[in-house]
Amino acid sequence: MAKSIKQTILIICEGESTEPRFFDSIRDEILNGVYNIGDVEIKISPEPKVDESEEEGVEEVEVITEHKAVRPKRQVKIASVGVEPEQEKIPLPLKWVLEGQQELRDGTYNEVWTVFDHDNHPARKEAFEAAAIEINGSKVNIAFTSISFEYYLLLHFERLYKPFKTSECRDKNNPKKSKRKKSILCGTNKHIDDCHGEHCIGGHARINNYWTDSKDKISKYLLVKDKLEIGFEIAAWLRYISSLKESELQEYDRNPYLTTDRIVKRLTGNDHRSWQWLSLDFEYKFEDLGILIDSNKRLAITNLHHSKSLLLKRNSIIKISSDNTRRAFGNQSLMSPQTTEFIDISAFPAEWYLFQHENYNLMFSFNDYAKISSIINKLFSLSHKELSELYNILKSQLK
Repeated sequence: MAKSIKQTILIICEGESTEPRFFDSIRDEILNGVYNIGDVEIKISPEPKVDESEEEGVEEVEVITEHKAVRPKRQVKIASVGVEPEQEKIPLPLKWVLEGQQELRDGTYNEVWTVFDHDNHPARKEAFEAAAIEINGSKVNIAFTSISFEYYLLLHFERLYKPFKTSECRDKNNPKKSKRKKSILCGTNKHIDDCHGEHCIGGHARINNYWTDSKDKISKYLLVKDKLEIGFEIAAWLRYISSLKESELQEYDRNPYLTTDRIVKRLTGNDHRSWQWLSLDFEYKFEDLGILIDSNKRLAITNLHHSKSLLLKRNSIIKISSDNTRRAFGNQSLMSPQTTEFIDISAFPAEWYLFQHENYNLMFSFNDYAKISSIINKLFSLSHKELSELYNILKSQLK
């Protein structure tokens, strides 16, 4: 029997505190057998500082801290993405992606992740384009969050779509030459400029008692370790809403937006599972499963296989209230090939629903956003002639 190849993973973090500590905690869980992702060695760069003396509520702002390369003084090959090798400074976050590509090229690691925020970095577009280039059969993965990593943490506590301006509001009276600006700890009513969570993620978290300081020495993984699946669900929802609200923008220009849940799925052994938010009145196909949720609150499930039966397990549908209270319902059913079963869910009102089948976690709602999405899908299905007729009808009605 062939010996399995040891997986080597490099995680390049923009931050020097919150993100390294978060992934270090997951790495500890892997070493302790909590998560089984095979024979793997994980390097986090920068590694979390152990005995660091940190001032409460302080983080580096307005000064770009360059990521420390895994190997010092190494020439990075960057001609493939249009950047000259002799340049001393490569704009962020492109620099981190290129460092990751060099690791793949050298064969030091066979999987690389870069974890960074929007943070008004000048080369987001270039970073995403570079990451699409394959190096030795692999690509650099991007775990992106707008506006900061803390937004990903928020999603474990609530279903929130809010374009925050910053992770923390800062003391405007700090000396301009200072490299570090102190957080005014919004939500504590200690500063005249307290935004009470309107502008900063930290203030929103404090107002709702989620956490007090995301930059302290305690890993924020401990806050969400029992809520990771909720985070996967809400991250899928956020991307769905983003596709409705900001579809004209690239992912790296949207706010809010994130893909950070993907690296967490990978490290916790959940990358084989899928979380997806569904639109109404649109037919989806997942291998041998077909699903359609109509506006009349009816779920149509189809066994697409031509010869095998499909088992729908008992309590495969979960109704979820606004406070995340959950109740499962649904009968067990063995569906014959090429048959459809209809489930009326109008008797189970909820904020949103989760349908679970094998490795699929499919979510939907009947709120206004879902109805708008349904209308958009119907409009897309119309021909040019039908759209012209609809336009004339609407125009006549508005006169």
